[in-house]
Amino acid sequence: MDKYIFKKEGKKIKNPCAFVSNEDAYCGPVKDFLFNSPGLNQKNNFNKLQESLTEINMPLTYVWAGKEIVNGRIRSNFVCKDDEDNIFWYKYDGISKGSGQNYIYIFGDKMKLTSWLNLTLEDRITLINKIKESEI
Repeated sequence: MDKYIFKKEGKKIKNPCAFVSNEDAYCGPVKDFLFNSPGLNQKNNFNKLQESLTEINMPLTYVWAGKEIVNGRIRSNFVCKDDEDNIFWYKYDGISKGSGQNYIYIFGDKMKLTSWLNLTLEDRITLINKIKESEI
């Protein structure tokens, strides 16, 4: 199993499935993953993100997820992607409660998930077009 899912220009995301036991890992379609399972409260974020990406024909389709218990607390980490590997959503729970990361990578550019969700559809399209243009 690959240790990293996304690698681009020095950026990489660890594969959550590669660092936990098989019974604590899930790799498969996002439709079969529970974003509100114990230790994970991302159902609302998933629904909002999926809606915003579906509007631009880039829905998330696949997820790698792992969980572990650290100091009596369930830590859940996952990475979701679209079919074309253009969009990645990375959620990492840190060891301290409330710490962690929640980012979306758009054609390799990283931004906070909350920043993406606060954009209008028009602003999202403009952002994607700017990122695409900068890659040419």
